[in-house]
Amino acid sequence: MTHAEIEWADHVARERTRVNASHAHSDGITDATSLFVDTVGARSEAAVSHAFPHLTWYDLVEDFTTVPGDVGPYQIRGTQHRNGRLWVYENDDNAAPFILVIDKCPFFTLVGWLYGGEAKRWPIDRQFARAAHWVPQRVNARSNLHPMESLPAAEMLESV
Repeated sequence: MTHAEIEWADHVARERTRVNASHAHSDGITDATSLFVDTVGARSEAAVSHAFPHLTWYDLVEDFTTVPGDVGPYQIRGTQHRNGRLWVYENDDNAAPFILVIDKCPFFTLVGWLYGGEAKRWPIDRQFARAAHWVPQRVNARSNLHPMESLPAAEMLESV
């Protein structure tokens, strides 16, 4: 990603943190961690947008229920952990593809993806602020995520 793309993602994160602070959210994230979480999320979304420049990044949207995904029809999950997990919440769309991105700014790796329903086959982990299905990237050297090369084309998802 370019420096300008990273700067824009950081601006998006600050705006999201500001908007979230003015609303009552039930995700359990405190003000102290909100900017960090929003920064990893926005940068990860920007990385996917960079990889798929023909798709719209819904960056500054207050109501995410009004758009098909974070980038085009895709839901993005970002982590700064090399072995970070893909997480999906119980109320997330079963048919939506979720892409896991590792943020080692300025380097980003699109690790793989799963449909929401596939991720929900994993048990719910309630140890974090918001319960979710946390899917490890690998178990016993076997990948749990589909490779990025097999990601359904956005056009195919949007026509369903």
